[in-house]
Amino acid sequence: EDGTAWIVAVLKAAGIAKGTNEARRFVQQGGVSLNGEKVTDPEARVRVNDGDVLKVGRRYARLRR
Repeated sequence: EDGTAWIVAVLKAAGIAKGTNEARRFVQQGGVSLNGEKVTDPEARVRVNDGDVLKVGRRYARLRR
């Protein structure tokens, strides 16, 4: 493990997306940002640290590892 996680899995684990397809759709529609940086690739791997802020539309989640 290189300390990164698939953005779709992060959205599901945070409870923001109910399933993989919903999470992919959020990313493809451009509604996802991690610490203010937009994520547009549904295959992206992101580094998640304690206290990171994941935003999808108007919903926010503060992440823990």
